[in-house]
Amino acid sequence: MYAMELTAQEMLKREKLKETNPYIYAKILRQEQRYLNGLAAPTIQFQYDYTCNMRCEHCCVSKLDKKDRVLTPDVLKDLARQADALAVTQFTISGGEPLLFRDFEKIVQAIGPDRFFIATDTNGWLLTPQKAAWLKNIGVGKVHISLDSALKSAHDAFRKTPGAYEHAIAAITNAKKAGLSVTVNTVLTKERVHTDEFLQFLQLVDDLGATTVLMFAKPLGEWEGNLDILLDDKDIAYTRELEKKHAVCSHLTRNYGFDHGCLAVKRMISITRYGDVQPCMSILVSLGNIFDEPLETILERGMRSEIFGAYSPTCRACADKDFVALYNERTLGKAEPLAYADFISKNKS
Repeated sequence: MYAMELTAQEMLKREKLKETNPYIYAKILRQEQRYLNGLAAPTIQFQYDYTCNMRCEHCCVSKLDKKDRVLTPDVLKDLARQADALAVTQFTISGGEPLLFRDFEKIVQAIGPDRFFIATDTNGWLLTPQKAAWLKNIGVGKVHISLDSALKSAHDAFRKTPGAYEHAIAAITNAKKAGLSVTVNTVLTKERVHTDEFLQFLQLVDDLGATTVLMFAKPLGEWEGNLDILLDDKDIAYTRELEKKHAVCSHLTRNYGFDHGCLAVKRMISITRYGDVQPCMSILVSLGNIFDEPLETILERGMRSEIFGAYSPTCRACADKDFVALYNERTLGKAEPLAYADFISKNKS
């Protein structure tokens, strides 16, 4: 479903981009045409390494840890070449904790800041003023900083790291001063969504001059098999109302004239350290592997899927009860992404 009307702010940003980076601007026009033609042009989030300095409750990367072919700057350079031809406009560096990666600058240069918007996820622990300025200088444009409560004790407990809250708050300020765009990612559970703390959190991020991005809780990591954490459609509708009062959005929010619904494949994919392409970071199903097939082939497979190619007005991985039940049954206890063919065959049986 599409609504091709840009907001005034979106129009201003688009005009500015036309002046500052006409290459990406032209690619965005091609990207929009792909959407209208039923083709994918997703943001590519990739987990370059799983090294991290925290052990968060919702983390699921331990399930993906294996020794095999891994992403390198050279692999990313070829991936970026393929993505550029498909009108992809953004890469997000993830992990693990990306600011621990020794070859971070090589990663950025392999992707190409002149051709793509480049963002990085971070828990903020290492995002000092100097590091923020360095990120801006090498071509990173945005940071996604994790913060999971307005309460210091709650955030530190969730991240299992004393001091995590203070570092995250400082990171937001440091990033903004360096000229980086800042979003604050926060995990939203059924238990949290209607609390006063959540409203306090949104106001806190507003006051810091950043945008809150809601990460709807999924049955992953230590929450594997736990369906009590999941939002329902009424909860999600409530978050949409909050968008009218706060600088907050989710992956379901209309963006630059498009209502994609669930972004899986169409507007977002996640690539593991070992090359498996997942419909999103929260759906551990492999559509294919970039070491074995071209990216275009993998995306086409995803778009042909009755599950991922079709429009869904809600989040498949949290509010689509039929999908969640099937997904939970098929992936529970698995050590790596389930092969797409196996997932589909189970679905049809």
